[in-house]
Amino acid sequence: MRFGSLSARGYSLMAVCGSRFDPSILPSRPDLPVQADPAKARAAIRAVQRARVVSYIERGILPQNALRDPSQHEVPRDEHCIHLIIHRRNCLLGAIRLQFHRKSLRRDDPQPFYSEIFTRNTVPISATKSVNEHLEQFCETSRVYLETSGWLVNPDLTQRAIIAISLPSAVWAAACPLADFAGISTLRASNGAAKTLRQLGGTPVRHDDQDLVIEDSYYRGAVQLMVMHSRRYHPEIDSLVQECFTMLTHTGLTVFHSF
Repeated sequence: MRFGSLSARGYSLMAVCGSRFDPSILPSRPDLPVQADPAKARAAIRAVQRARVVSYIERGILPQNALRDPSQHEVPRDEHCIHLIIHRRNCLLGAIRLQFHRKSLRRDDPQPFYSEIFTRNTVPISATKSVNEHLEQFCETSRVYLETSGWLVNPDLTQRAIIAISLPSAVWAAACPLADFAGISTLRASNGAAKTLRQLGGTPVRHDDQDLVIEDSYYRGAVQLMVMHSRRYHPEIDSLVQECFTMLTHTGLTVFHSF
């Protein structure tokens, strides 16, 4: 697999934390610079949300008039997350959402995204047990795990493959300055995201002797759950992971409040 360089294409990578992001939930303190810039963080997250609305309109998930008031379709979860954003001269090319969860949830903790999908599609409780078993298998030592979702690629981009590969590579890059942890991704099967992650190092969650795939009523199609480890990925993307990490060490984390 040869993907070339992000910087050679003029692409940049930034990490933006939502206004309710809790750094204490991270598996360790990241050795990255932190820039408190509420206006920049707010603008970046709004750009991701608007791009998501456009994507959902194109896929028939939202009505054509949804762009008249994109704020109606903002997701509260976004404010608890880190957003990895690939851009070029302020044009958003791709984004992915990262949210850390305690393995033992507290009463006030946000629920995992996959739990929302399980609830609205009446998935049996035994499926949650399968997810927990997979997470423990991938990393027993960590008290937290990372959930990735909202894998978004600009449909107008001609070179979409490099962005599609770079987004999960950026997730592994973001893991570099942290202690080991397990991860879980909730991916639509229809757009090839699950297939891509499997090629790069993800493992499908198995339930009742088959891959856990759910026909989701909101996304109007199949979604698949996959687990990953923060240090295990296909060796052929190592240079891309390292480039993403270098970019993150230069740009750091853009946050609403210093921590």
